[in-house]
Amino acid sequence: MNQRYLRDALNNMFSSPKLKILDFAGDKEYHAYHHMYLRCRAIYVIVFNMAEFAENSCRDIHARIKKLNLWFESVCSHVPPKTPILLVGTHRGSMSKIWMEELNGHLKRSLWHLYCDEIIENDVDKLIFFPVENSQGQNDSGVQTLQKKIMNVAEEYKGTIDCDIPLSWIQIQDEIRTRDW
Repeated sequence: MNQRYLRDALNNMFSSPKLKILDFAGDKEYHAYHHMYLRCRAIYVIVFNMAEFAENSCRDIHARIKKLNLWFESVCSHVPPKTPILLVGTHRGSMSKIWMEELNGHLKRSLWHLYCDEIIENDVDKLIFFPVENSQGQNDSGVQTLQKKIMNVAEEYKGTIDCDIPLSWIQIQDEIRTRDW
C-alpha cells in the first residue's frame, strides 16, 4: 500500500484540521469524569485566571498553583510522555508585565521541573504560559500568539504520530484509485 499516496489524497479531500474543544471550566463536578475525554493524540490547553492569582497580594498563589498542578497531573497520568500542554492565563489586560514575569517565576519553580517535556513555552513573551485578554477576542496579541503556537505545535507533532491505518482508510484509498480524476 502506498501510504504517501493515501495521506496526500486524504489531505486533499479533508485538508482542514479538526478541532474539538472540551471546556471543563475547572468545576469540581467535572473532576470525576474528565479523564474519559483525554486522548494521546491531542494538544492540551490548561487555562487559569491570572486575576485570581493576583488577589490578596498573591497570598494564595501556592494554593492556586497546586490546583494547576492537579490538572497537569491528571492530563499527564492519562497520556504518553511529551504530550504537548499549553498553559494559558486569562485577564492579561489587568496585569502588568512585571507581575506576569513574577508569576512566571512562581509557575516555573513549581511546575517546570515536573512537566518541562510537556509544557510548550511562549517564545514571544519568554514565559511558560500564554497571557491573553479574552475581552479583545481575535484582536488580542496574546490570542494571536497562542493561535500561532497551537498551529505550529500541531504541524510539528503531525509527522511524529505513529499509528496503524484503519481499514476504513484503506477502503478510501481503494475508492480514490478507482475514481476517474
